[in-house]
Formats: sequence, structure tokens, C-alpha cells
Amino acid sequence: WFYDYVGRKIGDGSSTLFWKDKWLGNTILKSAFLRLYRIALNKDVKVADMGIWLASGWSWQWHWRCSSSGIT
Repeated sequence: WFYDYVGRKIGDGSSTLFWKDKWLGNTILKSAFLRLYRIALNKDVKVADMGIWLASGWSWQWHWRCSSSGIT
């Protein structure tokens, strides 16, 4: 589902903010996915820092704020 919305080339992602830059058409991810943004630990993370390259390709690394009962 995520890849259906991505609409801008970002190079290596080191200068693109994941949540706050427009790389989803004319919308920032913070606005499009506000509930996820609210539980994200790092709201100023760069795209390059949101995952790692594996032999099989890019692997997203999500970091959410959680409580003992799960995601808050």
C-alpha cells in the first residue's frame, strides 16, 4: 500500500525528511498518516535513516512509541 502513494525520487534520502518533506505528491506523510506520525519516535528522521539495504533490497525500520500494553 505504501508504494502506491510515493511520488518523488529522493536519491539516497539523506536530505529528505521522511515525515515533513513532500515526496507523496503534494502531501507530506505527517498529514497523510497523522496517527502513525503521532506514535513515531523520531519526527525529524531522514528517509535514509528509516531503513537499511539488505541483499534482498531496502528494509524499512519502523520505530514507534509503545507502552506495556502495545502501541499507544
